[in-house]
Amino acid sequence: MSANEGASPPPTVLVVEDDINLQFLIEQQLELVPAQPVIHGTGQAALEWLESNQADVVVLDLMLPGMDGYEICRRIRLRYAVTALPILMLSALGDQVEARIKGIQAGANDFLAKPYHLQEFLAHVRMLAGVKAETQQTETLLARYTSRVMREQARLTPATLAQRQQRDAVILFADMRGFTHLSSQIGADAMMAVLDEFFEAMLKIVDEHSGTVFDLIGDEFLAGFNVPVETPGSAALAVKAALAMGERFHALQAEWAKAGYAVGIGIGLHSGEVTLGNVGSDTLTRYTVMGSVVNMAHRLVELASDGQLVLSEPVRQAIGSAAPPNEAMGKVTLKGIDEPQELYRMSLYTSVPPLAPPSDDGSH
Repeated sequence: MSANEGASPPPTVLVVEDDINLQFLIEQQLELVPAQPVIHGTGQAALEWLESNQADVVVLDLMLPGMDGYEICRRIRLRYAVTALPILMLSALGDQVEARIKGIQAGANDFLAKPYHLQEFLAHVRMLAGVKAETQQTETLLARYTSRVMREQARLTPATLAQRQQRDAVILFADMRGFTHLSSQIGADAMMAVLDEFFEAMLKIVDEHSGTVFDLIGDEFLAGFNVPVETPGSAALAVKAALAMGERFHALQAEWAKAGYAVGIGIGLHSGEVTLGNVGSDTLTRYTVMGSVVNMAHRLVELASDGQLVLSEPVRQAIGSAAPPNEAMGKVTLKGIDEPQELYRMSLYTSVPPLAPPSDDGSH
């Protein structure tokens, strides 16, 4: 394998500069990043290029014929966020505070005065290319751990994210058992590898059964069915998803056992009316489900032993004759819930787990 094989491609830098001598100079300098330059002498030509091509960074001169750098910057920002396409603005006016403020207001990420020092220019370009790369990496990770239904809903009707609504839903909590003990015994990389495998497998199953994952908390996650998109037969889909998770987890469990990792899974299911919408503050907001039904579902996953699905009477009634074999637990009093609840449990594993995970003290 060569030294460059498997390496990331160099960032593409769109340079908007009308001076031919500076075009040549910047092109040569960008080779030191290293970066792939694309040179255009006018804003119109650069904007037309962006219609069918992608850049990682824009190096934008302020004084240009026809359309100045401020206007070009504003037009780019109509299509790209500041992290999606960073802009470095260059100008002989760069040492003037008013010009720099106007550039930032137009959407520039950074401002550099001409003439600039070579190493400073290279540092700015590398930093902005890193912003784009980190944003793409974050989006990739989020895409792995976010339901496709949720992404589609947000893209097609973003207005729904700004309002709260009441909906009937089936709420699922899944929790990895023995993980607290395991994380104290293995390194951080190994711990994150187990969590990655767990979430990637479980969240894919939720997605395949038309569910939506709303939250990841440590080694636990919250999913909903029939929210935010109405889905016929959501209770049956939720039960099928839970059983599929058990089957998939059991296969992962066998692989982890080879490394000496002893973990299990418990799942809780409850249904009823929930509140769906944004919760948080101006600086941090998340779109989720709330209400007593969510709290009840969480009590059920706490009650579930390793390899068990615990479901409420409303869920069992909703699936009716389609219910897999289940065992009545009778009326159970749950913490924080006054009235005893009629509960049922199902086995998630078809065989004995390869390793019995250590008992938790309630803090999974």
